[in-house]
Amino acid sequence: MSSRSEISTPKPSPKDIKQRLRRMPELCSNCHVEEHAGFKRCVNSLYCSKDCQKAHWPQHKTTCRLSTATGNDIDIVKFAQILMANTTLRRYMEILLVLELDLLNNPSRASEIFKAQIIIDFEPSRIQDFLSLFNRSAIIDSSPLLGMLQICAISSEKEVPFDSITIKDVEKRRDEEVLLRKEPVQMGIIQWIRNVGEYVSVSNGVGIITKESIEIARQATYLEIPTFSRGVAIIKKPASKTTYIELINALIRQDTKNRWLLRIK
Repeated sequence: MSSRSEISTPKPSPKDIKQRLRRMPELCSNCHVEEHAGFKRCVNSLYCSKDCQKAHWPQHKTTCRLSTATGNDIDIVKFAQILMANTTLRRYMEILLVLELDLLNNPSRASEIFKAQIIIDFEPSRIQDFLSLFNRSAIIDSSPLLGMLQICAISSEKEVPFDSITIKDVEKRRDEEVLLRKEPVQMGIIQWIRNVGEYVSVSNGVGIITKESIEIARQATYLEIPTFSRGVAIIKKPASKTTYIELINALIRQDTKNRWLLRIK
């Protein structure tokens, strides 16, 4: 296998991503039963019924955003699902988790249920909006910026409450996934976090790390990252958590026509 990080599968089309999205289960944030049409939604939480929405309120209220004045009502559940429905980006995200959890040096951890936090934000897609972020005299209004999803950081060390998703919930889903795939998989809880001023949007989901992603992470020595400062050029960098984040963000940035559905329209 090549020492490069390239993936043999072609880049997914919008149709591929939408098909994978339709197959993704949407789970109630309270009971974690698979969702159905007509579910209740509170920005970044999903519910199968009003009863579950009320029962979940004590945990959800600390992160619930009732006002949209800061643009913090962006549905990070939707964007996290689209990201993970993209086969190319999902592979890189799995490798990023492998490196964060240090599975290459600690293979025994592969049997554990992992917990990870992924900090995300939206980078302005218009150059004038991007430059205004560095202009102290710029007038900031409440209208949402046109932007694209970007990964800011990943962590597995913080003790952050993971809502009502329990280890037993994840273990049950892992056992079902092993029967489906007929091979071992590592599964855990991913907490997607977006900070906007004093507000924090949080969404919890279940993540999978496949054996293939672990092997790719083991053999990759460098990454080829597209840059756009003067046209499109490729820069080779040693494989690391930082450069995988850089690669994921560069690929999203490269998708100017929004074929990957990760831009705010």
